[in-house]
Amino acid sequence: EKVCEIIRIYGKDIENDTVDYEDYRFAMFFSGKKDARRSFWMVYDSGANHSHEDALNIGIYAKGLNLLPDNGYPPVNHGGWETDEADWYKSPKAHNIVVADDKRFKNLPEGRFLRYPQFGKKLLWCDTDFVKGICAEAKEYPDIKRNERMTLMVDISCTDSYFIDIYRAEGGKNHKKFTRPAFSDTSLSGGMLKDEYGKFIRKVKQIKDNADFKIKDEFNVLGEEKDIHLRYTDLTYDSALLSAESWVDVNGKSYWVPAIITERKSDSDLSSVFVSVIEPYEDNSNIKHIRRINDDDNVIISVKHKEHEDIIISCEDEAFISDYGITCDAKLCVIRFRGKEPERIVFIKGSLLKIDNKKIVDKSIDEGTYT
Repeated sequence: EKVCEIIRIYGKDIENDTVDYEDYRFAMFFSGKKDARRSFWMVYDSGANHSHEDALNIGIYAKGLNLLPDNGYPPVNHGGWETDEADWYKSPKAHNIVVADDKRFKNLPEGRFLRYPQFGKKLLWCDTDFVKGICAEAKEYPDIKRNERMTLMVDISCTDSYFIDIYRAEGGKNHKKFTRPAFSDTSLSGGMLKDEYGKFIRKVKQIKDNADFKIKDEFNVLGEEKDIHLRYTDLTYDSALLSAESWVDVNGKSYWVPAIITERKSDSDLSSVFVSVIEPYEDNSNIKHIRRINDDDNVIISVKHKEHEDIIISCEDEAFISDYGITCDAKLCVIRFRGKEPERIVFIKGSLLKIDNKKIVDKSIDEGTYT
């Protein structure tokens, strides 16, 4: 009765604010209200006892569903903590991250009861009214020079957003980025590959097209039939795009859920920049066109939607974008154009932004500025 009274007074919706639990290296971002509520989270390190090897793992919630879920608690119902099933849930490959040389994490803190991680570092924080996100590094691989991820939620409207994901990894000769949507249907054509991924990943195919997953409300969370999708567009250069099925256990029942694997290989040490755009939508996509503009280590993406075009920039070095007359050196810059006019700007960790030779920023800015 008390719970019902509280719900009657305050409503059933819990509207959290964006939060960074720094001790646990866990950040969560929110946008929208009530049925249009959406969010994403990133865990930017691994602890010791009772932890998974999941540094830089992300998840997405939108349209009332968990669209990019974590596997959750290890399935010890398959015979205890020492089984392959329980170990799989703790392994890097079972999470939405980049795995280097198929290795397990080694650079973990010692101590059986250590709860707080030691190595994760936040490099950038963005919490503006239409762009929210984080860039962080996690040095879980002692022989990997760089393990860094930037994930952004960009609002299109009061009801919809898309997500930008930029993952930089240096060191090792094989990089695989794993992305697992929720229960869904999709048909991706491609040639079947040999099974090189172990007993918990199957039906690996090399594909050409990006993926549009029609989400299945497997447990009737919404209470009604809705046409919800998760559109995944990969913009990674010099890579193979693979589809697969990944094993999960839910309430003691085995399922195979879809997975996308973006893979890069080399005979020498790799320097990879994995880039993707993820859009949850209902009925029809809000995005007209997506493209990556540059071909160097800077990341420059164009996303067109409705009357606007967003240019998302993440610089390693100063970049000049001739088609737009933009010069920029920021770790993060998002410019929203209506026609040829910049309407809104987010600029973080840089000192230079010019548009058509007009200086917008000409001094060092560590925090966000937006107009």
